[in-house]
Amino acid sequence: MKRVKLLSVLALVALLVVSCATLLNLQYSDEQIAEFEGVTAQLNTPEKVDGWLRNNFSYNYDTLALFRSRRYTRAELYSQFVKTPIETFYKKEGVCIDASNFAAYCLKKAGYKVRAPLVKTYGKGHMICAVKVGDEWWIVGNTRGFYPQGPWKTYKELLFYVKPGKPEEVYYGYRKGW
Repeated sequence: MKRVKLLSVLALVALLVVSCATLLNLQYSDEQIAEFEGVTAQLNTPEKVDGWLRNNFSYNYDTLALFRSRRYTRAELYSQFVKTPIETFYKKEGVCIDASNFAAYCLKKAGYKVRAPLVKTYGKGHMICAVKVGDEWWIVGNTRGFYPQGPWKTYKELLFYVKPGKPEEVYYGYRKGW
């Protein structure tokens, strides 16, 4: 009986989180959404995306401290602190996951094949955006150095470069609905 109640409470909490995430997207006017869609349509190459991030995005070290505090589960961090691409566009700040998700959104919209893995580098988690350009893979939207990095012949080679460690340490954060 207690387990059923706990599962019901967890289901209700999950529903509230999804509802709150939906409401976050409603805070933008039609004009703001049109501006966002117009600008992201122009950010249609890896160089343009990196240029926009380099000139407009600032790293938020307070949010980074929350990520590293271990007070939150990955799901809590993702639902409470990770920004959607439109939030990143207007707030112009965030952490690596925000920059990589913004880059993935723009490049996916432009027709590129993208992946946004959370990898372990230097013993810490770090999100990057990997994009396939022709037959090569590049890293874009990397807050450790804006400028496309690469090329690698295969995605597996790219992952080896960023040293994800064990395969289970690669986690994909980009949400297709964004």
